Amino acid sequence: MNSTRPIYTMFAVVFALILAMGGVLKAYADEPPEFDSISIEHSPIYPVNGGGLSSILGYEADSDAPVLKDVRAVEQGRQTLLIKTWDVLPGYDPELLVEDDFERGGLQYRRAYVLLVSENFDTRRKLASEVVVVPHDRQGEALAKLQPIIEYSQDGYTGQLVLNTDAIVTETAGQSSYSYTVTDVREFSGLERNDPYLVPKTAEKDGVQLQLVDIGWSQARNGGYTATVSYRGTATGTITSSYITTATYVGEVSKNVLDSVTYAVVYEGSLIPPPPFDFSPYIIIGGGIVIALIAAAIILSRQDNTKVYAMIGKEYQLVHKQKLTSLSPIVDLSPREISGDSGEFMIVLSRLALRKLRGHNIKIIGTDNVMKEQRIYKTRHFRIGRGTEEEYEQ
Repeated sequence: MNSTRPIYTMFAVVFALILAMGGVLKAYADEPPEFDSISIEHSPIYPVNGGGLSSILGYEADSDAPVLKDVRAVEQGRQTLLIKTWDVLPGYDPELLVEDDFERGGLQYRRAYVLLVSENFDTRRKLASEVVVVPHDRQGEALAKLQPIIEYSQDGYTGQLVLNTDAIVTETAGQSSYSYTVTDVREFSGLERNDPYLVPKTAEKDGVQLQLVDIGWSQARNGGYTATVSYRGTATGTITSSYITTATYVGEVSKNVLDSVTYAVVYEGSLIPPPPFDFSPYIIIGGGIVIALIAAAIILSRQDNTKVYAMIGKEYQLVHKQKLTSLSPIVDLSPREISGDSGEFMIVLSRLALRKLRGHNIKIIGTDNVMKEQRIYKTRHFRIGRGTEEEYEQ
């Protein structure tokens, strides 16, 4: 049996471990870094395109939430800028659009500044009307005072309104009172005498009560009297003193409303410094090698390096194995379980034991309990008989 086979096996295991760890290290070193899967187009131009990401992704975003319109990388000299363009509602704080530092495409980006790109206005239109009141003293004066077109400005809406001639209404605005004298003359004939008590003291004309103011008498041929009576009274009336004409103007008006504000958040990119070299794989490999070598040394230190053969019948048979060292160089053949009935033995040292014990003496205790010494040089086979020792090279 070859005594060096366990040593070769151990070194083969160590070598296989080194190869395995080397493969792990290579796989670790060759593993590509992980980057963001979003591809950014590099362009020296920065347009603000309409549509937004919602139209690309096919869904409607929250109307109150900021809308990402464009993401663009720009080379500015040796500096790489990443520009994100947002549309927000008026009054939105643009600082809320700024993101924390992030990595993309092998660069680390940090906030540089926020730029106001544009204020986006929307034109709103509506049908408006306005009523104009014109006072005047005479009937028919209103049309001369009404303008055919007037300017409209209210709640931010502006425009021109046109007079609607079918919607002009004139009404009485005020009246004044006046008085006048009403007179009447009446005759009363056939009176017996010229007595004022025989004629009415009042009379009525056109609804006005008249009072007697004078009486004239005349005598008829038949002896009767005729009274000519004069009456007078005061009547009152009202006249229109002013008019109000109401006219309506109609037309389409419009106003510009701030619908959204476009901001550009600019990030400066810088190269990501390479991480410090990771020695852990080498430490692991080295540790494995050291452990393997220690294990090999322990195994080798405990491995038998000397075999004892006894002549049994007509051939040598292995009867004992042990480890010889410079501190314990003794081979004891006296035990019965070793010697048996044999009187002839052969002691064989391994090649490693020969190298370690060269120049040393080993002590051999024979079956008769007599100790003899044998100096080790180049021969590792020793034949021992009853009373004889012999060494030979094999």
